[in-house]
Amino acid sequence: MSGILPNWLLPGLAVALPVTGSLVIFRAGHWKHRMTGLAVTGTVLLVTLALTVIMAVTVADGNRIDLVLFPLLPPWPVAFRVDAMGAVFAMTVAGLFALAMMHAVGYLPDDRRQWRFHGFLLASLGCLIGVALAANLLTLLLFYEVFSLLAYPLIVHERKPEAFNAALKYLVYILSGGALVFISSPAGRWSLPASCWFNTLPAVGLSLPAACCRTVRRILR
Repeated sequence: MSGILPNWLLPGLAVALPVTGSLVIFRAGHWKHRMTGLAVTGTVLLVTLALTVIMAVTVADGNRIDLVLFPLLPPWPVAFRVDAMGAVFAMTVAGLFALAMMHAVGYLPDDRRQWRFHGFLLASLGCLIGVALAANLLTLLLFYEVFSLLAYPLIVHERKPEAFNAALKYLVYILSGGALVFISSPAGRWSLPASCWFNTLPAVGLSLPAACCRTVRRILR
């Protein structure tokens, strides 16, 4: 248990919170005060970062958190597995997105478009955490492809022809690359279902990420 939350809930919350928060932020343009929307965005980012830190502390000694959500393409479910490597990646992504939001506040105009930007930023964060914590190839591809689509509005935010041209190239590259990975994978060939699950790295491979997690734990004590 991590405080009042069971450990198995942590990866699901870390993915769901920013995605759910994005739906709220999309409506922030109708709010009277800009600071209210910024406060909600900042709170979601900080709580998401805190969840990733809790996961890092939980797996610092070689523990693992597993969460299976639902079958998507039987027998492959959408599932998360948190080990030291995944926790470090998720924590890094959450920290970088928090810094990106702080930087964006300074130059985004005070209009409704800023909330679209913050909303898609939060949804993208949730998907990238899903990539970091994916327990199998299907989960990784699902969240990566959704993230690829969510990044499109961020690229075209300024609504300039150059931005639309760059975004079109981005979609062609990212979606075709993801399709090739899926087709060439065991999941794409509908064979070898066991090979779609990611194996936990040996202790040697996890030594550096585990050390990072233990460092975070010592800092928090």
